[in-house]
Amino acid sequence: MRPPFQRISRHIPASVDRAKSEGTLAGRITRGRTQRGKDSNKYSNFSLLSPWGIVLTLCLFSITLFYTILRLTILNFQNTLNFFASDNIFTQNILFRIYTFLSTLPIYLKLIVFPINLQPERTIPIQTSFLNLSVFLGTFIVLLSALLIWKTWKKSPLIAFGILWFYITIFPSSNIIIPINALIAEHWLYTPSIGIFLVISVLISAIYHQINLNPNIEIRNPKQFSKFEFSKIWSFEFVSNFVLRASNLFFILLTCILILLSFRTITQNSIWRDQISLYEYIQTYNPDSARVHNNLGMAYSNKGKNDQAINEYKKAIQLSDTYPQSHHNLARIYAQKGMINEAIAEYKKAITLDPNFLFSYTPLIDLLKKSGRIDEANLYEEKVTPYIKN
Repeated sequence: MRPPFQRISRHIPASVDRAKSEGTLAGRITRGRTQRGKDSNKYSNFSLLSPWGIVLTLCLFSITLFYTILRLTILNFQNTLNFFASDNIFTQNILFRIYTFLSTLPIYLKLIVFPINLQPERTIPIQTSFLNLSVFLGTFIVLLSALLIWKTWKKSPLIAFGILWFYITIFPSSNIIIPINALIAEHWLYTPSIGIFLVISVLISAIYHQINLNPNIEIRNPKQFSKFEFSKIWSFEFVSNFVLRASNLFFILLTCILILLSFRTITQNSIWRDQISLYEYIQTYNPDSARVHNNLGMAYSNKGKNDQAINEYKKAIQLSDTYPQSHHNLARIYAQKGMINEAIAEYKKAITLDPNFLFSYTPLIDLLKKSGRIDEANLYEEKVTPYIKN
């Protein structure tokens, strides 16, 4: 049976005991360790695998499993397990999806550390080879994360938990198992970033408590360490001394970072003040995105700027004539302007692109009846009736 903590302190080597009385680095660190051990005794029985933790985890997994079953059965919409309209090299090759996910990791970490050039419509190329710098960096990040989890699981479980949280919560949007409708998105970082910030918080807290436990610690220049001490670069003495030497600079730097991030938040709020400002901002980064032009057209239309909306819808159709929404939205404005024939043509194009796009059937049938084209209206009513019954 392991003896009590106090009994261990009786067998401290004489050199450390003398250092303790002389107020040197080793003595102060020993006192800090002893005090920290006493203060943390009441937390020694804490475990991440406690019964309540296991029960809570099982409940969360049960809810997730229940929703997954519903999503694949009752709530099974079109392309549930593949959000792409058709098969391509990305959906057909899991290795390409893994390479592409690995290439997103450096971008995600960069966005967390340096949140600049933020945009909701971010895109990256599909990676088809491991011999790519971004894929190499992503692989290195994964291996380094695995090493950190292994090293910190027992000594600092919150760090290991934070890293695992990042990977577990970002995995559903990784495209590895289920190809979804984007390769990368900034809002996918909302939940995973909690793990990264948890790791950062633990490290900052450790530095703060280290300084508090050793307020009068003797600061030595790294050159004063012996070769043996320097070789133990991860030793408590060396790291503590380095942290205390850089503590003032560290907290000044941390304060500056918080000020800059606060300023960045204020500037982002001005971009998100309304839909028009948002999509005009996104358009500066993605001028060739049909979806951005369509959404900007909708924003103009909601504000009554129909001429500008028509221009955006036409640009969206010109860039990629695969979305029924652009034709449908254009038809609505034509109908408001009294351009009945043009509206009918656009509604028909929307239905041609996607026969399941039910939004266009009702206004098309109404316009055909108002134009006296009853037979044609009845034809579209027959087409849409099975969908309405289902």
